[in-house]
Amino acid sequence: MALTSRSPRLAHSAVALVLSALPSLLSAQQPRFGTLQGTILDAIGGHAAAATVELSRVQPEPVVTFAAHPDAKGGYRIDSLPPGEYVLHLSTPLLD
Repeated sequence: MALTSRSPRLAHSAVALVLSALPSLLSAQQPRFGTLQGTILDAIGGHAAAATVELSRVQPEPVVTFAAHPDAKGGYRIDSLPPGEYVLHLSTPLLD
């Protein structure tokens, strides 16, 4: 059934239906983000607050790196991680 000028009510209803479905379609296309959190413990000195946690997304390109420094109890959290494959790198002054 074609929408013509003789059926403006039907045309308005069809436009309203498309516009009401648009936000749900757009939200379905939004990428989901992840979180990495944990606690770093040092076998020698307890909590490794001086450590650095780096997480690099290697796929898909481009490579993106996220970093966090643990709190005094060794806890860290990295938010807003886009989907992909990651490599985790941990460094601490005790390993140097």
